[in-house]
Amino acid sequence: MKKYKLIKEYPNSPRLHTEIINRVSTLPNHYYKIDDTTLGIEVVFSPQLFPDYFEEIVEKDYEILSFKNIQSNVLILLHENGKYCCKESTKYDGTGVNTVNHCLNSKYLKIHSIKRLSDSEIFNIDDDFINNFNSISKIDNFKIVANTIDIQYYCRDIYSCTLKDAKKVKQPLFTTVDSVDIFKGDIYYELITPEFHNKTCVWNILPNKTRSNINYDQEGNKKNGRLWFSTKEKAEEYIKFNKPEYSLNDFITVTKKVTHYPTETVVNNIISELTKLKK
Repeated sequence: MKKYKLIKEYPNSPRLHTEIINRVSTLPNHYYKIDDTTLGIEVVFSPQLFPDYFEEIVEKDYEILSFKNIQSNVLILLHENGKYCCKESTKYDGTGVNTVNHCLNSKYLKIHSIKRLSDSEIFNIDDDFINNFNSISKIDNFKIVANTIDIQYYCRDIYSCTLKDAKKVKQPLFTTVDSVDIFKGDIYYELITPEFHNKTCVWNILPNKTRSNINYDQEGNKKNGRLWFSTKEKAEEYIKFNKPEYSLNDFITVTKKVTHYPTETVVNNIISELTKLKK
C-alpha cells in the first residue's frame, strides 16, 4: 500500500504534511488519513487527482550514521537532532548542523557507515561481510537505490549486494586458552587459578554465557587468576597438568621404582630441580 504526504495545500485540502494511505486495493483512488483507523471517513482527494501536491513516502530500511570527508578523513556523525556534524567543527555544540541531503550532495563526503533498520545491524566501509554469493568480501562503497542501499565490493570487478541480503561477519568476543573463538551467546568455562585473590575458589570451574555488553579482557583476567576455556573438559585437562598434587617423597618413591640405578646424586638432583619449580 502506497503512502503519500501533502507537500502543498490547495482549496479544501487537508493540512500541510498530512499523510494518507490507500487501504482498499479495489478502490485505487480512495485514500484515508493514516491516523484514521476506522475507514469511516473517505478522503475525497488523492495523489492521482493532485500529483503536484503530494509526495510519495518512501520507507527506508537504512539510516546513514556517518559520512567521511575524502580529503581530511574526518568523520561527519549523525546526532540526535537528525543532522550531521564533526567534533572538529568550530560550530560543534553536541548537535548536528548539516542535513542528510547536504551531505549526500557534497562532492567531498562519502557514506562511511549505515544501520539496517530492520535488525539494527551496522555496516562500515572496509568491514568484512558475507555477500549475495555467500562469500566474504570487504565493503568498498554504499550506493543509494530507491528506498534501500546497495553494498558495493570488489572481486576482480565491482559488484553490488542489496542491504537486505548482506550479512555481518561475526567478530569473536575473545579467544579461549585452548584457541577457540567465543561469540555472543556462547557458553565458556572460567577456571580459577592460584593467582586469584580468594584462595578458597582456586581450581574451581565456573560455566558462563557471553553477553555483548561486557568487555572481555582476556589478558587482564589471566593476570588476576581467571582463565577461559571452551569446554569443561579442556579446563580439567589444564588442571591435570598444572595443579600441584604430589610431594617430594612421592617423586623420590617413583624415581626409585622406574630408575634402575637411583643413586643419591640422582635423587638429590631431582629434589633440587623440583624445589626450583616452586619458587
